[in-house]
Amino acid sequence: MLDGLQDYSRLNVASMRKGLTEQVQEALIDMLLEGLIPDDAPIRIDALAEALNVSSTPVRESLARLEGLGLVVRENYRGYRTAPKLTKTELADLMSVRRLLEPEAAHLACERRTEELLGELEGAVKEQRASLTLEGTAETRAFMRADQKFHRVIHAGSGNRFLASTADVLGGNVQRWRHFKDRIVTDAADSLAEHEAILRCFVDGDPQGARQAMCDHIDQLLVRMEDEDE
Repeated sequence: MLDGLQDYSRLNVASMRKGLTEQVQEALIDMLLEGLIPDDAPIRIDALAEALNVSSTPVRESLARLEGLGLVVRENYRGYRTAPKLTKTELADLMSVRRLLEPEAAHLACERRTEELLGELEGAVKEQRASLTLEGTAETRAFMRADQKFHRVIHAGSGNRFLASTADVLGGNVQRWRHFKDRIVTDAADSLAEHEAILRCFVDGDPQGARQAMCDHIDQLLVRMEDEDE
């Protein structure tokens, strides 16, 4: 598991924009997606802490959060290990839950929209557009971060803290990208277009339209995922 980790010092510990645990969590997700931490393998907390130049505490806290996302599992007396990839059925189940929750989040967030929320959504779409070609790991990860940000902003904007918490608990985007990380992702333009359709509903102040656009996005994403798995 140590291969390549010594060169993975990407944390800006001095930054106050995010807590250290959040920074470590994002770094660990990067490592999972880039294959630096293998699938279904033991995790050495001390090795990760050394690689990220942090103490073991934020690593443990981050792993606990990733356990909630289904990205790692904790075994009694053995510690953490990376979870195996979701099966095709599990991915479909995950998307069905997103189909239930995310349209409602979009409806509520659109009703409560502010200039700040619109700016954040527009920023996420702009970031996706800038990394649309997915050339290399860095650009692919940038697109995925923007994809996650778009959905997270909508959940947070719903005003329902329980609904907002599901944006990270479900971890749908991370799971999907992790499942297909060794393949060429071909639907970036489709995802971007669907996000732009959702954004237009927010700009127009159309909550029902935002709900339907989110439904369409989740439905089409599931179709594309099933096609990718063939």
